Amino acid sequence: MNIRLLSNSKFLFLLLPVVLYMFANLGINLLLPNYSQKILNTSSFWAGFSLLPGTLLGGILNPYFGHLYDKHGDKTPLLVGNMIFGISLLVMAYFTKNLGIIAFILMYMIFTFGRNMAFSIGMTASIDELSRDKKTDATAILQSAQMFMGALGTTVAALYGAQKSDLAVGFQHFLWLLFFISLVIFIMFFARQKTGNK
Repeated sequence: MNIRLLSNSKFLFLLLPVVLYMFANLGINLLLPNYSQKILNTSSFWAGFSLLPGTLLGGILNPYFGHLYDKHGDKTPLLVGNMIFGISLLVMAYFTKNLGIIAFILMYMIFTFGRNMAFSIGMTASIDELSRDKKTDATAILQSAQMFMGALGTTVAALYGAQKSDLAVGFQHFLWLLFFISLVIFIMFFARQKTGNK
């Protein structure tokens, strides 16, 4: 792996959001079913089902996101996707204790819509902008970083979920963390645009 690619700010400012989306996705995928079963007192079926509609929606829309990138480039879809991602987290974090299982399923669908839009377009754009001889190394860096951040997301989410006070409090705090991450991602997207304009 040619880690000197990390000195390329345009690549780095897409790599970091992509791996942070992986962190967020695997983290919330761990906590939401647990929260549904232990706090909302749903059955194990509903706890597992809570992720299915959003996951299916993301899979169905991924080809559309690719078409969107081909037609409009990455600038607007990245910002819109992250905005949807951030708003869904803000709503879930602020209203955690007032949302039932159906509301969480709907919010997770919105979360997945925004996350997948920015994630898939960010991953594609990060490689497309590089010369052919650098694409293999960039792909290896992306895959390795995603695996690491996915494992980290699961670990951090488990720590929040194991808070002695309350799983509901831990889940809410984790959602606030993810919302803060969405704001950091905005900063990286805008920084990348400024870099590209120089």
